[in-house]
Amino acid sequence: QASITGLNTTYTHTYNGVAFTITGIGRSHNESNLVYKVNGEVVTSISVIDAGTYTVEVILPESDNYLEATATATITVNKAETPDVVTTQSATYLDKLSTLTLPTSTIGTWSWKNADENTTVGNAGINTFIAVFTPSTGNYNAKEVEVTVNVAKKAISVPTVADKIYNNTNQLSGLTDTADYNVTSDIGGKIV
Repeated sequence: QASITGLNTTYTHTYNGVAFTITGIGRSHNESNLVYKVNGEVVTSISVIDAGTYTVEVILPESDNYLEATATATITVNKAETPDVVTTQSATYLDKLSTLTLPTSTIGTWSWKNADENTTVGNAGINTFIAVFTPSTGNYNAKEVEVTVNVAKKAISVPTVADKIYNNTNQLSGLTDTADYNVTSDIGGKIV
């Protein structure tokens, strides 16, 4: 009776960029050599890298004295979590959310959920937003992380009006609207 030894029925591994290899497979006789297949394709060794499920077949072909023997196994390579960390952020009232720093990654991209270039950090205080990781390969899980943003009050610059020389006409301040304030009246008085 021909037989194959040293092959488990299931293997589980988490993707880490390094090949997962099954070794130590034996045979009950030396009249024929083992044949390895992964997902139906003949290979020289059982070695997989990317996340996914793989069907392994090991065949000890029929020989002069022995019938063929076959053993099968399943390898599951799970997706990995991103190693990137999103930390607490600091901002000032009216800052745009897009100006806050998210990690740069070689395995995907980070972005703010439900936000565009005009989304602000909100009112002064502690606010939370969701950062989303989108992997660039199938080897990593997508991820959503709640990020705390400490929003400081915005300091307002008080405008300075230049001295004016009396000329018997209404004087104007010369101030214009800014992001901090609106000029609602710009007409001065005159002495008569």
